[in-house]
Amino acid sequence: MGNSTEPLNKDHITPIEGGLLSIQLAVKDFQTDQEFAQIRQDSHFKSTAYLAVANANKNLFWFSLMECISIVGVSSWQVYSIKRLLDNRRVI
Repeated sequence: MGNSTEPLNKDHITPIEGGLLSIQLAVKDFQTDQEFAQIRQDSHFKSTAYLAVANANKNLFWFSLMECISIVGVSSWQVYSIKRLLDNRRVI
């Protein structure tokens, strides 16, 4: 039943060949898009605009770090102050 010795006809191969050709075209399109994106990225990194963006990112990092440290400091001070108020057992 499953052991057929008939040779494949052109009708059997044509759909498979068409699918393989469409996959091949899709892969070539993908490769072309990737090469174009790589060229764009390389040219962007070489430009002076990249230096400006990198500098802005560095400044933003340091500002964010200072902001986080100040928030932790203020929060610690608030916890200390509230704890000191609650520990005061003086009756009003």
